[in-house]
Amino acid sequence: MGYSASLVLPASFSLTILKLVMMIYLIAKEILMTDFDSSLTEAEFEDVDLYAQGSPLPQYIISGSGWGWFFDPESHQMVRVARGSEIVPLPSADDELINSKVLVRASYRFLLIDSDEVQEVGWN
Repeated sequence: MGYSASLVLPASFSLTILKLVMMIYLIAKEILMTDFDSSLTEAEFEDVDLYAQGSPLPQYIISGSGWGWFFDPESHQMVRVARGSEIVPLPSADDELINSKVLVRASYRFLLIDSDEVQEVGWN
């Protein structure tokens, strides 16, 4: 004889679990956002007047060819980025950060790159 036990939960229980999971997600998101280094957003908008005036900015790339590993301050990890990728150096309180690192914006992420690896291409 087969014995099968089935557990039937009321719909309100499922909604309660869903609300609990959503609340945990929102709390975790808030904790991660407060841990986010606010200097990135300050550096991004520090010279808004320069960008708002529509003055042309030279293009920059990561010098070299192949792949390079660079620090992503948002994820706090090293990320692999193709050299030759277009980047935008962001203005900061210091033009160069500790150990001659420059904060740049690459495709979809911020990076800290050695200042000697930032190559100005000019106006294209």
